[in-house]
Amino acid sequence: MKKIYFLSLTVFIIGLFCGCTNTPTPDSVCTLVFDCSSVFSAEVQNTEKLEIIPEDGIIYKTETAGFSAGESVFDILKRELTLNKIHFEFNQNPVYLQAIGNIYERDFGDMSGWVYTVNGESPVVGCDSYFPENGDVICFEYITSWE
Repeated sequence: MKKIYFLSLTVFIIGLFCGCTNTPTPDSVCTLVFDCSSVFSAEVQNTEKLEIIPEDGIIYKTETAGFSAGESVFDILKRELTLNKIHFEFNQNPVYLQAIGNIYERDFGDMSGWVYTVNGESPVVGCDSYFPENGDVICFEYITSWE
């Protein structure tokens, strides 16, 4: 009887620890898109980089990126790209995205790089300081010119 009790207790304790996770339960969801389709019509072409870009220019898209209150767009970006094993690089202070999916700033001209919008609008703060709301559409777009 003691063995069954001990075994049951052990299984219960292991179950408790296995059920724990450091990932917060998301309160909200957003659509997250990484689009570099503008490179197909860029003045400066980089044939080496064109080979790694999907035909539609979308590196990644999800309509169910979960997040919790207090998480920034940058927090969501880091988690989604890491979970999906998509390469990215950034500078901190201030946060600036240098590359997503091995597409780097200046790969398609001196004025090319990554920018972001939320619901079609360009926020006046960096992605590490913007806190989205449930249902937002966040798009990181690779631009080839600021014009």
